Amino acid sequence: MVAPGFPYLVAVARCVDSELMYCKSIGAASRHSSHGEFEGLMKRIMSAKTMKTLKEKILKVDDMKMYIAYRKDTGYGPEGGIVYFVITPLSYNKSELRKLMGEIQSAFKNGMTEAEIDEEKLSTVKEKELNKKSHIKNKINDAVDKGGEGVAMTDKILAQLDKNKALVSANIADIMARNDQLEETLEMTNDLVESTSAFADKANAIKKAMMMKNLKMMIGLGILCAACIALLLKQMGIF
Repeated sequence: MVAPGFPYLVAVARCVDSELMYCKSIGAASRHSSHGEFEGLMKRIMSAKTMKTLKEKILKVDDMKMYIAYRKDTGYGPEGGIVYFVITPLSYNKSELRKLMGEIQSAFKNGMTEAEIDEEKLSTVKEKELNKKSHIKNKINDAVDKGGEGVAMTDKILAQLDKNKALVSANIADIMARNDQLEETLEMTNDLVESTSAFADKANAIKKAMMMKNLKMMIGLGILCAACIALLLKQMGIF
């Protein structure tokens, strides 16, 4: 799965005839609804007057919601040099996009050296012929991967801070919830202690009352027994 911030396409063209010597989509070609127009757009840019005066530019295409960045290298390649193109979503940071252009430029040159393609050979390269050169393709893919989703370091730090802030807030909320639960438990414990204490006091009162009742009964029974014995002795003539 290609992340949404990655470039849509990377290309390297020959200025003298606008030939796209290297042109590769990053991920699925259908990621952008107008992907079929990309090559035509790049060739129109190479034929524009601004290409002769501005060696590097990031063009914002609002209706397509994307950037087209190019960098012209007149010191390398056939007459007129070569130009590097990168097409990205608008979510790609401009500063990171400029860095990516430099990385792709270096990657292409290193790949050309490893593939043993010099300026003379480069002048005869046909349309997209360099797509087949693994040295070039791998170097450029590594540069794109290094650029990632084109998020500036400051944005990454802010995103991490927001993530940490959310995590701390969640931890605080969890601690507060636990404290509330502990307070509720403590209140229930206090109520239970109070209820237990009241029950114990009531039980003691009942116990005392029962003891007094039993004592009274024993005294009454003792008096009754004494009376019966006295009556019996009287009838026997002892008294």
